[in-house]
Amino acid sequence: MDGTIAFADERQAFVMSDDEARELYEMRQKAEWDRQSEIEFAIHQVAQNALAEGFSVEQVHKITGLDMETIANLNDGV
Repeated sequence: MDGTIAFADERQAFVMSDDEARELYEMRQKAEWDRQSEIEFAIHQVAQNALAEGFSVEQVHKITGLDMETIANLNDGV
């Protein structure tokens, strides 16, 4: 097993065996998921605002990186 993988495996075993460490890990994971959700929401808001201002689907795709289908679905709601 690769040394990095072995180290990660040992760290995971430690975290999962210690209640306090596991709780901290789970709190960090939740915070990261919440942060990611906020970023995705903000990107969708930017896309909706750009569409409302008359930007094309292609322009919004270039600005936000969202796929064309997602933008087209947002555009249906504008």
